[in-house]
Amino acid sequence: IALEKMSRVVKLDLSYYLTGGFWLTFSNIVSALFSLLLSIIFAHFTTQAFYGQYKFTLSIFSLFTIFALPGINTAIFHSVAKGNTGFLIKGTKEKIKWSLLSWPILFILGGYFILLKNDPLGWAFFIAAPLFPLVNGFANNAYYMGKKRFKANSIIFVCQSLISITMVAGAIFLLHNIVAVVIAVLLAQAFLNVVVFILIRQEIRDDKKQDDKELLNYGKHLTTMRILSRVAKSLDHFLIACFLGFQEVAIYTIAKVIPDTVKGFYKQILPLTLPRFVAAGTSNTYIKLRAKLGQLLSIGGISTLALVIFLPFLIPLVYTPKYTDSVIPAEILAVSIFFSPL
Repeated sequence: IALEKMSRVVKLDLSYYLTGGFWLTFSNIVSALFSLLLSIIFAHFTTQAFYGQYKFTLSIFSLFTIFALPGINTAIFHSVAKGNTGFLIKGTKEKIKWSLLSWPILFILGGYFILLKNDPLGWAFFIAAPLFPLVNGFANNAYYMGKKRFKANSIIFVCQSLISITMVAGAIFLLHNIVAVVIAVLLAQAFLNVVVFILIRQEIRDDKKQDDKELLNYGKHLTTMRILSRVAKSLDHFLIACFLGFQEVAIYTIAKVIPDTVKGFYKQILPLTLPRFVAAGTSNTYIKLRAKLGQLLSIGGISTLALVIFLPFLIPLVYTPKYTDSVIPAEILAVSIFFSPL
């Protein structure tokens, strides 16, 4: 009853949004909460330079995921959805094979930091090289999504996140070593990836394995199209580290956490809303979208204003006063929330 009253007040069917796409929403909320918790751990128990090194290293790894052909994940999803689960094996082998190309670059980066910079961070790149295919060479998520097993996919994701944050926190508290922390993240992801893939392979061992070259080419084509977006996604941390330093990377990262968390919440609205609008027909879709436009902009505007007002108090409280410099960048980034509900 209370939910129905609230739905009438905000003029949205809240019961639909709470039940529709539950597992998708659940995994994204858990991801946001774990990211928030991890940032708090780093802020309270490490230096800004330490946190900046960590984020810089992960941004490099994120950039190199392009070698693992992420577009093949989409091809595997379509293949599994059509019943060709055997293509998962072929696609995974292709991803692992291509991800090996990252090895020489990671070794070169490791040598650069150790020999020229005298920075132990280089050991993280050396040790990460053999783990890289195990972290990025699997498409378990695409398999479960293609099978429409959203609950299983969400549970696996939550388990992986929980193991990862536990190992990272342990490395911070017990070792306080940047190499140990980075390796902890990679080991957690690699371990669960391998375990889940073994379980999936047992499921599909009797399925006919189809080596569809068109799907492989399709996946490679998608990867090529995503190169620029992948570079853009990782470029900010890299450039800040190169020109300003690791401390500024940490300040920028903390500035992004809360605005990105709020935007992530709003991104759940569109996938759940579009099917209802489309079902109403083309003419009704336009009328409904136009009617909701002002409401959505109002929600974004209120969220932006609230963050701009409260961030100066919230960031020092949650992340300690040493991150006060993150307030102004966070307020600037919060402006983008205005358009997030759209």
